[in-house]
Amino acid sequence: MNLKSFSFFKFPRREASFSTAAKILELAALKPATVAGALLNHPDIFRDLHESIATTLVLSLIDRGQADTLRQLLANKAIGEAKAQWLAELLLLEAFSE
Repeated sequence: MNLKSFSFFKFPRREASFSTAAKILELAALKPATVAGALLNHPDIFRDLHESIATTLVLSLIDRGQADTLRQLLANKAIGEAKAQWLAELLLLEAFSE
């Protein structure tokens, strides 16, 4: 029996997604301004991130002084209404915590 023929054994896309997310989070820790700028220039990347990964990324960028850049991203309609509302909520929580 060939196990590779079963569809539930095919994980490469999900693995690639987690790998990419891990690299983005690592870059956010090392070069937060670069990652924040990339998100600002390519809002579709942010829009397509899974919410838990996006939350970790946003909190990491806020901790590293990139809240202003994230506010600019908030003004971009390309991130979608749901992500915009969610990002606004995180930024408000950050603003009131100071």
